[in-house]
Amino acid sequence: MQPTAIIPARIDPPAQPLTLLALLRAVVRNPIESWPRAVYREHLHRARMPGRDAVFVMCPALIRQVLVDEADSFEKGAMTRRALGPVLGDAILIAEGTRWRWQRRAAAPLFRREQLLDFLPLMIAAAERTRQRWLSLPAGGEIDVTREMTRTTLNIVLATMLPGSSVGDPARLERAIADYLESTSWVMALTILGAPRWVPYPGMRRQHADETSYSSWPT
Repeated sequence: MQPTAIIPARIDPPAQPLTLLALLRAVVRNPIESWPRAVYREHLHRARMPGRDAVFVMCPALIRQVLVDEADSFEKGAMTRRALGPVLGDAILIAEGTRWRWQRRAAAPLFRREQLLDFLPLMIAAAERTRQRWLSLPAGGEIDVTREMTRTTLNIVLATMLPGSSVGDPARLERAIADYLESTSWVMALTILGAPRWVPYPGMRRQHADETSYSSWPT
């Protein structure tokens, strides 16, 4: 069987700053489309957004400085807290200060080299299942990469970190995660505008309903 040709979606970064309306449209459609072209050339790029400056940190050494070496000097952005807070609560991606350091230390043993080597066969197996699923698609078929990566990631987490755990219906949880993430682009756009949390947006009711699907996730 000949592999199906996979043509990734093309992102054409804007060469000039977007107008507010164009920025909001890009964020809702695909937030990466709003990233300036300079982001792909510079280690550190500052861009002006409505009411604030946005700084894109692209160099690995600078990313380590922000996330590890000087983590106490930086705070999680309002956009991250607003988009992911309802699901993650005070988890490691949202937590600050002492709470973040405690969670990071607690999770660190899972990412030691010897532990990751034990996980490797299970991770490869999950990736192989995804590959076979893609190759079984008819020629010209479309792949929803967000849902596919969510599914693969969930399979890896269940196999490596939560073996034998009961999460109810994994397929339902997978759909809930994907549906929730689809609406976060609207949350990002509203955060840029400084709109209050109660302002409705497409998918809001479904997103709130999906939050309850996480109650079956082991803690």
